[in-house]
Formats: sequence, structure tokens, C-alpha cells
Amino acid sequence: MAAVIALDVIVVGAGGSGLFAAIEAAEIGRRVLVLEKNPAPGGTTNWAIGSLSSSASPMQTAIGIHDTPAAHFEDMALFHGALLSHDNPDLRKVFVENVPDTLKKLLDMGVVFFGPMPEPPPRVPRMHNVPPNSRAYAHALYRRARELGVDIRLKHRVRHLLYERGRVVGVEAEADGSQHRFIAHRGVVLAGGDFSANREMKSIYAGKAIVQAGALVETSTGDAHQLALDVGAEIVDGEIVSGPQLRFVPPKVT
Repeated sequence: MAAVIALDVIVVGAGGSGLFAAIEAAEIGRRVLVLEKNPAPGGTTNWAIGSLSSSASPMQTAIGIHDTPAAHFEDMALFHGALLSHDNPDLRKVFVENVPDTLKKLLDMGVVFFGPMPEPPPRVPRMHNVPPNSRAYAHALYRRARELGVDIRLKHRVRHLLYERGRVVGVEAEADGSQHRFIAHRGVVLAGGDFSANREMKSIYAGKAIVQAGALVETSTGDAHQLALDVGAEIVDGEIVSGPQLRFVPPKVT
């Protein structure tokens, strides 16, 4: 076992969510470590469509659109259909109120967007798209994180959360055949992606109908979900991820 390293915040996963979380923590002066099992950052974000829906954006203002988070909140419900009963209005409110600042922050990092484009049924165009593709997110976020001094370690797979006195205090990771322990004084953020490449999890949480579907990202094995389950967490509404929320490869045409 290598020497134990202590920091303020540990982020598991160097995709878009993980890198953004690391940046937020670093910008308020925290010492941050990001652990990523893959040899490159980006995760599933690299394979995303790349659009970001936001109200109150500079691009909307430039073409005379007055839009608000409150209107965005109302319109988001129109997408849910039969799944509306599963929605969490509190989380939806958090999203719509914070996404304008998220978009602005990405712009400040150098991410370029075109739009907004319409996405009916919402009342105004809100879909901002990133060229040439979603890899632009990871490129900009990784660069900003490194500028802030975030310690990003690739090829480090987190195997266990360290749990003491009712709280998570760090992680144990594997790299180059060795075990490493990292202590987080202020928290651990799990941003490890989905479980589209984990047949057992797909069967349990998404339904047997999609077990045979191949994963777009073969390393999306639900590691972060399992880490949380191991210390008593619960997966809720797992059955609704059987649609576009998980990224699968197109079926072979015969």
C-alpha cells in the first residue's frame, strides 16, 4: 500500500461533471484530486450530443429573446410525458436557476456555442450547441482544471470508499497494480458515469429488455453507483434510464 495522501476534495471521474465539480472546488481555494480510470479525460461527455438548454443566455439576448428560469422550469415539464410523476421539481428548479451561470462559465473558458435553436414544445429557442462536438467540453474543462492546480490522475480506478463513523472520508484506488489511499477532509464527489456496459446493473435497474444492448462507452460500468451502494446508498428511479439517458451503440442492420 502506497503512502496515504490527504486533500480537501476528491472527485471520482474526469468527465464533464467531475471536471466541473473539481473546478468549482478549486476556485474557492480547495485542494482537489480527480481520479479517472481511463487513460484520457472526458468520459461519456465525449460521446454526448453536446447541446445545453438554458434561459437568459447572451445568445438569446442578442436576438431579442427575453427568457427566464421560471419559464424554463415550466416548459421542462412538457418533455416528461408519462414520466412526469417521477420528476423531482426541487432538482429541476436547481437546474434551471443555475444553468445560465453554467453556460456563461463555459463561454468564459473558451467553449463556443451556436444557437439558440428551437426544441419544441418549449415556447422559445433554448438549445445551445457546441461545435465541432461535445469533446470541446472536456478539452476546456481539463485545461481550466489544470490551470487551477487540480491534481488529475488518469488510469486510477477507485475500488472502495473509505467509511468511518458514519461518513465517507476518502477512497482507495488502484493504479499500475498498486493500491493507493486518498483522504478527503471536505468530501468525495462521485461523477463516474452510467452503467450501460454493466449487464447485471442494466438487468436490475433498467430492465431485462435492454440487457443485450451494447454500450457506446465500454468503460461505463457503473463503478460510482456501486461505490455508493457499498456504503448504503440507494438507486431510485433506475427503471427510467432505459431510454435515451443511457448511450447504446446502434443495432446491426441485417
